[in-house]
Amino acid sequence: MKSNHISILLTLLIGCLVSSSFGCSLFAHVSKDSVIVGRNFDWHTTGGTIWFIPNSSKGFGRMTITQLGIKMPYEGLNEQGLFVGQAMVRDTRNRPNIFHKRVRAPALIDKILRKCKTVEEAIKLASRRRILFGRSLGYPHIHYFFVDASGASAVLEIFDGKLYIFHRTGNNQIVSNNYWAENRELCPRYQIADSLFAKNNTPSTLFSIKVLEKISQSMTVWSNVYNLKKLKVYLRTDSDFSRIKALKLNDELSKGLHSYNFKTWVLED
Repeated sequence: MKSNHISILLTLLIGCLVSSSFGCSLFAHVSKDSVIVGRNFDWHTTGGTIWFIPNSSKGFGRMTITQLGIKMPYEGLNEQGLFVGQAMVRDTRNRPNIFHKRVRAPALIDKILRKCKTVEEAIKLASRRRILFGRSLGYPHIHYFFVDASGASAVLEIFDGKLYIFHRTGNNQIVSNNYWAENRELCPRYQIADSLFAKNNTPSTLFSIKVLEKISQSMTVWSNVYNLKKLKVYLRTDSDFSRIKALKLNDELSKGLHSYNFKTWVLED
């Protein structure tokens, strides 16, 4: 019995340390007329690149944000209104399935954005892949967050060798660095966001920016708000939440393949 208590306490401690050390927060705030996604990317290295990739025979037009290169995004939105993001979680046992096609954890995001229109399509594709995690491979364990323009959202994660999928049940869904299958409510950023949403049932860009500011950290590299129905993105790439740049996905895609580097990109007031 004593060893069980110690095991539980260690699990809770690790969960709290992960949530405070690695950062990253995502949420969906949904109503009948609006689907808003918020995202803070928190990490120990600064900078990043936003890519705009027009549609082709290889897939849908999309925008992605990365520090690893065009094929290894951390988040993105496609022209169908599907958002995919990820957050780091503590190490766990992977699914022992050698028959599924292998894919590196970040590369799965680009594949889903290229091929899928909806949350259900994203879940189906991800469920049929053997996702490669592991520090030895250079890819920390992550869980995924899918949101589409209809308002559907879901968390997909592998925990203790099993695949878990958690769909949104209320008008919001919050993701941080704690497993949904374990102790998601222990993350302080989850608690703050949850309390703010409890006071406001109306999704908006301005409110989402305020939520992101409340749960930001000293290591927050960028903060973005995505309007999935209008295909608009609002980006903050420095520490000033009053300096937000708005982009229309379709306008950017019409310019052809191009990118902006956050270190040289000047945000306009």
